[in-house]
Amino acid sequence: MLTNQYVFHALLPAVEMYQAFIDDSHDKLRAEFEMWKQRWHAAAEPPKTALDTACSASLYPNLSTLLQVLVTLPVTTATPERSFSTLKRLKTYLRSSMGDERLTSLALNR
Repeated sequence: MLTNQYVFHALLPAVEMYQAFIDDSHDKLRAEFEMWKQRWHAAAEPPKTALDTACSASLYPNLSTLLQVLVTLPVTTATPERSFSTLKRLKTYLRSSMGDERLTSLALNR
């Protein structure tokens, strides 16, 4: 089981990254975190997603901000989009007669 100290320290990289959006006091954030954690320990069913843990901005202003950032961050990368973009450049009008095997070889070599 993770200790309370470790769990809070796991939150600190996010705090440092989004420092401009939250209060500067680590003590205040730690107190919010402990109160928030107690709330979910007392709940009948724990939250399954970050959106389910949405908390009152008046009670937990810093945690509310961090959760909003977490919920709005994209969870995928642009790698598949780049692959399709490359494929569109390779298969131009002049190369439309190209076979699938050659097109695949060209796409993999880029």
